[in-house]
Amino acid sequence: MNRQIAYTIGKDLSIAPTAVQDGGVQGEHDATRVTFTLPAALQSGYTLYLEAVDGSGAYDRTPPLTVSADGKVTQDIPRAWTQAGGCLTLRLSAVAADGDGEVNPEGIAFYNKVIDYLIEQKQHDLATMGDR
Repeated sequence: MNRQIAYTIGKDLSIAPTAVQDGGVQGEHDATRVTFTLPAALQSGYTLYLEAVDGSGAYDRTPPLTVSADGKVTQDIPRAWTQAGGCLTLRLSAVAADGDGEVNPEGIAFYNKVIDYLIEQKQHDLATMGDR
């Protein structure tokens, strides 16, 4: 892992920092770790996911994230999310359990914040690749 990006979610559910972050280089795998410090309101009663839309528009979602004893969730950014380069959009979503206590991952997200990253696109020098 080369870089860590830490976010804090306030009691009012605001998030900081809000600026676009450097998410790394196209094709990197687990080189950037994203950590969210959660307020007490999001630490229990919800299933947390990190959703991603990459530079080509492809969507992905993590399995449920585990809240650590110190109230944080962490996710390394996989190659599948950096491969397209360009803008990577992440959303931290908190999904509440339904009436029978079961979490429906397709349910309505109680909390959903968008975070943008810039993934540096690799440039290939075709002159040095030769005839292949």
